[in-house]
Amino acid sequence: MSARVATRTGKRKVGSQTPGAQRPKTGEAGEQALAAPGMPAVGPEERFRMIQHAAYYLAEKDGFRSPPDSYWAAAEKEIEERLK
Repeated sequence: MSARVATRTGKRKVGSQTPGAQRPKTGEAGEQALAAPGMPAVGPEERFRMIQHAAYYLAEKDGFRSPPDSYWAAAEKEIEERLK
């Protein structure tokens, strides 16, 4: 819901917010609503990058001997556990 602010001419300006009032930012999927209290929300792009980095480090640690999908799956599990 938008706030209404009176201008100098007496007309109301629709869609403006009062000074200092800001809406909480949420992504398309509403990540903020899914975050635990006191924890910052993680968006889909950030989650993807976290999985990407974790998969690389798992593969590097293993010497890149397994298929990339196995590292990705392990990284997804690891990141999901960390985000809970």
